[in-house]
Amino acid sequence: MEILAFLGVLAVPLCIFLGILYFFFPLIVMSKLGDLQKQFRKLHVSKEHAAILESQTELLRELRTQNALTRQLLRAYGHDPES
Repeated sequence: MEILAFLGVLAVPLCIFLGILYFFFPLIVMSKLGDLQKQFRKLHVSKEHAAILESQTELLRELRTQNALTRQLLRAYGHDPES
């Protein structure tokens, strides 16, 4: 009989703990998912910025090359290009 009473005393706090855990688990999971979503958005935005920066760098290289070629062409025709 004492064993049943001991198991009952043990079962009540265990059930209360599991009930609290069962109640808060979805809230914890949703909070963590929200944090992961924010991190993904930051990563996605930073990748977009990196792609834009890379394309701008490529355009800048192309413009510099074109400017150098234009200056050479002007010199070839006897003009003094302004630097």
